[in-house]
Amino acid sequence: MMTRDGMIEALRAACEGCPDALAAFLGGSDASGRVDAWSDVDLVVIAEDGRGEATLRMVRETVKRMGPLALDFRLPEPTWHGMRQAFLRSASSPEWLMVDVCVAERSSPPTLTERERHGEPVVWFDPEGLIRVTTMDADEHAVKVGAACETARHKIALAGPLVRKALARGHVGEAADEYQRLVLAPLVTLVRAQHCPERFDFGLRYLDRDVPGDVRGRLERLAMPGGAEALGESCAECEVWAREIGGARGREPGA
Repeated sequence: MMTRDGMIEALRAACEGCPDALAAFLGGSDASGRVDAWSDVDLVVIAEDGRGEATLRMVRETVKRMGPLALDFRLPEPTWHGMRQAFLRSASSPEWLMVDVCVAERSSPPTLTERERHGEPVVWFDPEGLIRVTTMDADEHAVKVGAACETARHKIALAGPLVRKALARGHVGEAADEYQRLVLAPLVTLVRAQHCPERFDFGLRYLDRDVPGDVRGRLERLAMPGGAEALGESCAECEVWAREIGGARGREPGA
């Protein structure tokens, strides 16, 4: 069975031996210092201009040499972040141990580099100094957080009645969908803006490090209501919580 350390060793050797790869680093849990027994591998490679596709192919072939590919998913392009991205897993690896690889090119450096949001990259090699860790623009980010919170409040006000209407009609699947997308998800944005505005848009990920334990527990309970009656009660609780947050001031990003 392929281990995470073994996978990282093989990927690093392949990247260092690839003439098209100018720099490479680990992000994700490695960058945030939170690697555990369930961590996957978040790899970013900077390729020479025009060689991004070949570099991504090199990473894919490296994973494939570990065993037949059980997961081989390439994000449609253009991606939202501008880099090539693929999710790869060898059949010789545990089901949770995949490689999430992004490939940028020299003239289009990696995005998702704000230290406050994504941590400190673990650099494998970068002889030309192409890896640039950025600092979040607090004022610009505060505008984004404010706009997201305003939208979140409108979504909850709109969707609460829709959830109850769907439940009254006996359309439980429709109610559950509207609850998750238009009530709970916006509430999570509001809660995150209070406790961790740097990652206001990270949804239910990383709650263990971004919000207090009791807040995490409450959100996770609301994320899994049992049955139609509980769904209606959870929706009402989300609406009340959102109104309470509306009168509270969240922490400034970086504070």
